[in-house]
Amino acid sequence: MSKKEHKKKAKNITNVMYNYNKADLLDKLKSDPTFLINKAQLMIMFPWMTSNYIKHQTSPRAKFKMPIKRIGNKPFFIYNQVFAYVNNPQEIKEENTEVKKVTKVKLVT
Repeated sequence: MSKKEHKKKAKNITNVMYNYNKADLLDKLKSDPTFLINKAQLMIMFPWMTSNYIKHQTSPRAKFKMPIKRIGNKPFFIYNQVFAYVNNPQEIKEENTEVKKVTKVKLVT
């Protein structure tokens, strides 16, 4: 072996390729309910969610925090938990429990 020829090193790097096709995502979620999806995949599954909405709902200052699992500094979600969170009427009940008193005002003419 000459000096110019180097030994090829074995690479054990596995790139995580994210799937952004809604039909394929649904198939993966049906086969594995604990499959973690990232924020972009969550926005595909729920088109009305924006990045800022997800950012606020996962922050500590949110009243009803969305269930997440942080890997590093990135949030990952379990679809069934987010689906239950979105369809949970608890948030609506909490907002409507405040009773406002209305006082009657007499008009003097």
